[in-house]
Amino acid sequence: MPPEKSAPEAERRSSVIESFFGLHGIPFGRSVPVAELLRTDGWDELHARMLHTARARGFGVFTGDTGTGKTTSLRRFAGELDPNRYRVLYVCDSFLTPRNFYWEVLHQLGCTPRFYRGDAKRQFQKALREVNEERKNPVVVVDEASSDLTGS
Repeated sequence: MPPEKSAPEAERRSSVIESFFGLHGIPFGRSVPVAELLRTDGWDELHARMLHTARARGFGVFTGDTGTGKTTSLRRFAGELDPNRYRVLYVCDSFLTPRNFYWEVLHQLGCTPRFYRGDAKRQFQKALREVNEERKNPVVVVDEASSDLTGS
C-alpha cells in the first residue's frame, strides 16, 4: 500500500490540477455549493421524486451504486425544502440499529432519549406529533454515507 500523501504535497497536487484545467477549486468535494453542481436529467428526476415523497408525507427508498450522488442529492433536497414547512432529521449511519436511530433523531429534536427502545419509540412518536403541531412536516432521512450532509 503506498504511503499517504503529506498535506503540503496533496495541496500542491490540487493546485496543479486547478491550474491545468483552469479551475478555481477542486470540483469533486462535498464543500461545493449545491447551486454549482452539474445538474443532469437523472439527478433532476431523483430530486423531483424526493420532493414528491416529502410533500405526500410518504416513505421512499432511494438506492444507487457508490459514488452516484445519493448524498449529494440529499444535500440539494434538504437545502431546497422550506424550513418553515419541513423539519429535516438526518441520520448518517452505516450500521444503524433501532436504538441508534431513536437516539439520533431524538437528539436532533432536542430530547434526551429514553434508554429502552420501546420507550424511545413512544418518545419519538410524541416528538413527531409536536413537530406536526408546529405546522411542519417531519422529513426523516437515513443515509448510509460515510459523512453527513455538511461534509463533516
